[in-house]
Amino acid sequence: MLNKVYTHKGVFHADEVSAIALLKVFYNDKIDVERVPHQQDFTGIRNGEVFIIDIGGLYEPETYSFDHHQFRPEDQVLSSAGMILLWLRTAGFIPTELYQILRKDYISDIDLNDIGLKKSEPNELSSIVSCYNLDKPNSYEQDNAFEDAVSMVMRVFSSVKRRYESDVKAKEKILSLKHSDGIMYSEEFVPGWNKALAGNNIGVEIFAWFDNETGEYKAQNVPLEVGSFDAIGRKIMYNKSDVKDDVVFVHKGNFFIVTKTKEALLKYLENNLK
Repeated sequence: MLNKVYTHKGVFHADEVSAIALLKVFYNDKIDVERVPHQQDFTGIRNGEVFIIDIGGLYEPETYSFDHHQFRPEDQVLSSAGMILLWLRTAGFIPTELYQILRKDYISDIDLNDIGLKKSEPNELSSIVSCYNLDKPNSYEQDNAFEDAVSMVMRVFSSVKRRYESDVKAKEKILSLKHSDGIMYSEEFVPGWNKALAGNNIGVEIFAWFDNETGEYKAQNVPLEVGSFDAIGRKIMYNKSDVKDDVVFVHKGNFFIVTKTKEALLKYLENNLK
């Protein structure tokens, strides 16, 4: 495992910042970064034992060289961020599904912005990273600002990694649960259940669970697709006359219920799904 990265000094951009953040999150969080002048001679340094990112005039993954500035504009597709992300997938450090998420949601925009094909929006990562630059690009303080920018992007990518891993676990857990009459029940909350069940073809319309933090039983409509308020099948209908005793709450939007007991939950669902 390599322990060293070289990149350029001066004004930094989202491509090399994100490339290094990707390496720290998915490859080696202890990797050391040294910023050197753009004209640095890498003879003797390019030995296959260090990463050279966004500098050096060579894209050659076998020697861990990831620069894109030597390409003609019409041949340019990836910035150093896209190059590192692709290497991480090819080398087996990132699964294909997570690679696609990172590519679609973050790295594609960074690539397009850095190679001049798309102006970044104010809320995009390229614009946010740019704000970390100081007025004195070759100062010691600028190096600290670079480290701050890398840390910020690392937090973003770490969150994406955690969310992906949670979704994978949710899918595994969901596959182990039984369901009957359109209702799937779990003795614990399963983070990411809605993603795992959205648009399912196994006949699950309602996901129910015991909330061990509150001691309550809850159920919710399964969405037609992730982020949608449309139910895949029957809905938990609000019925005022049945909201009593152990039935604590039913949302008037016809999608969510809370009860004190499992029996009360299943009885309400039996009578009020439509």
